[in-house]
Amino acid sequence: MEKMNDLHIRIAEVLIECVRQQQTITYEDLCKAIHYPAPRAVGKELGKLSEFTHDKYGIFISVLVVMKETQNTSNPIPGFGFYKMYIKNTEYEKSNTDMEKITIEQREKAFHQDWSNLIEELRAEIKRS
Repeated sequence: MEKMNDLHIRIAEVLIECVRQQQTITYEDLCKAIHYPAPRAVGKELGKLSEFTHDKYGIFISVLVVMKETQNTSNPIPGFGFYKMYIKNTEYEKSNTDMEKITIEQREKAFHQDWSNLIEELRAEIKRS
């Protein structure tokens, strides 16, 4: 697993708040919230966090971070990196190309997951590494 650090805790705190409000956030707004300078570069760090949450909970929390142009649609979608990660880390069937279904399923799981231990788990992971 990739090394975790304080940045991942800050990202997790913002995404846990998104869950509380049952809403998504754009890459740009996430970067503003965590004081990260580059929305295009945050994906790598978001991916590390998301693989961690998938290992712990079976959910890619990065599904909550979406492209700005889709934010106000009926199904806001994450960037391509989310789907690449999903395919790499799951028993994804190549015949199932319904990315909309994957997005909705992961988002619903994220919205209904109890994330109250996530920050503590991240801190423990940081200490281990």
